[in-house]
Amino acid sequence: MSVEFSLVLIVVLLAVIAFLIVLMLVRAASWEKALLEVVTDAKEQRPHQDLQKLLNNRSYEMLFQTTKESLESRPDDPALLWYHGLAAFHLSKFDLALDLMKRAIRIEPGYGESLDPYIKQLEGNGSNAA
Repeated sequence: MSVEFSLVLIVVLLAVIAFLIVLMLVRAASWEKALLEVVTDAKEQRPHQDLQKLLNNRSYEMLFQTTKESLESRPDDPALLWYHGLAAFHLSKFDLALDLMKRAIRIEPGYGESLDPYIKQLEGNGSNAA
């Protein structure tokens, strides 16, 4: 075996190894992305449970702040609007509560059943809803 052939063989082997390393990095990145999507989906489902706990515990100020922050990135999430509206109602922010509740129902009419009593009270009593 000549020295030139050995050098060519080494270069080819190094090229194959480099290709395999790049392939592994690409696959690792796609796995990382897939794992991140699964984790993100799980986190997006869990907050509504956490929000319900805040509501059940009457932690209205915490519920209000949490939903306010979440609505910055997801302003049309009807569940966030629902919780934010209920928190606003219990914190006597009646105009805001009415607006949030109506927005939630426009996006997801199914929320109407649970919010209609609040809306009727807010519209019937104006700012004296409490």
